[in-house]
Amino acid sequence: MAGSRLGPQWQTMRWDGMGYRFNPPPNWPAPPPGWVPAPGWQPSPEWPSPPPGWQLWIDDTAPAPSPALERPQHPAEMDRRPAAGQPGHGRPDHQRASRLGRGGLSNALARHKIWTGVGAFILLSVIVYAATPHPNASGPASTVATATASPKIAKPSPSVASTYLAPVSVRNRDSSKHDARKPSFPPRTLAAFRAFAATGDASQVHQIDTSTEGLPSCPNPNIFVTVSRALTGRTLEADLSAFFVQSGLIDNRCQAFVFAFHSKADYQANENNGYTAGRVALTTNGGSGPQYNLEVDAGNVYDFPPEFNFNF
Repeated sequence: MAGSRLGPQWQTMRWDGMGYRFNPPPNWPAPPPGWVPAPGWQPSPEWPSPPPGWQLWIDDTAPAPSPALERPQHPAEMDRRPAAGQPGHGRPDHQRASRLGRGGLSNALARHKIWTGVGAFILLSVIVYAATPHPNASGPASTVATATASPKIAKPSPSVASTYLAPVSVRNRDSSKHDARKPSFPPRTLAAFRAFAATGDASQVHQIDTSTEGLPSCPNPNIFVTVSRALTGRTLEADLSAFFVQSGLIDNRCQAFVFAFHSKADYQANENNGYTAGRVALTTNGGSGPQYNLEVDAGNVYDFPPEFNFNF
């Protein structure tokens, strides 16, 4: 349920709870004992709207309505003249009411309709003010739900307690996608290289030719590709790495290469001179150290040193 369905005061309400008690509607799941809404808490969007006129906050410190205000005095009672010797007999205000009489009071009210209406409005306002809970200087304002509520009481779900205890973020529910840590650069392990390759776009790399070298028992595939001249630096490296991984070359147990050019004509002119845009090279190491070396370059064959390489 969005905050706007609960009225504008819900969004600006303070949550210190001074003198107020949270009063959940009957069609909401019951909160845990002693639970108090935390700052920023919002009801679950799956919960129904409160019943019409339901007050979400109850002021426990509001004074009870005065009995005198609950029962306004009837005009006829004002005309009752106390007997001699009773309190109030002979007072000027009582004498004036006695001179008016029943007919005189009616005529006076008829002559002063405006003042009579003003007096009735003030009296009614006092009664409503005394009977309606109102916030103090530091408490949250009471709010009344205006949306139409379903008479069916929602059944509590298994996550009721967690919904009450954990504030709901309205602002961005998919923030976990943006919180993922970016892969470190340059990669120093095979796992880091795979994470870096996942940031590239293999569709920007277009295969134009292939060849194979090495022994039949351990072939070394060569894949020749073209890329746009707009791709440079780390963006090009990420795209070539993505193509290398998606082509399955990273799992080759011998050696494997991807050579990049800017066009097919560029490839045909420099086929025997190496690459002109970049490359990915998986080679084997001799000795007792790490078995493989992986190198990624952006630029032509004459650019040194390589952009990054590591053993694994």
